[in-house]
Amino acid sequence: MRATLIKAVLFAEVGFIGASYIVWHRMNTSQDFRYYMHKKWPSVLEGFYKTGEMAGYRQARIEDYRTWGLPHPFEDLPKKN
Repeated sequence: MRATLIKAVLFAEVGFIGASYIVWHRMNTSQDFRYYMHKKWPSVLEGFYKTGEMAGYRQARIEDYRTWGLPHPFEDLPKKN
């Protein structure tokens, strides 16, 4: 019984990691999908943007906001070298 529970938990974790990667990959490669996420799950998209910004890449948010006609608070900041 205990082994079955451990297998079920591991299976669920692997499934969650796989699904997370698929969503991240789609957001990373498709502006249309990011717009969909903006409309349906803005907190998930915000996490995507923040992760990219921590890695030094903030261009995706700026480009998206310009394309979608939204004001962006970081546009006027000087770029990091």
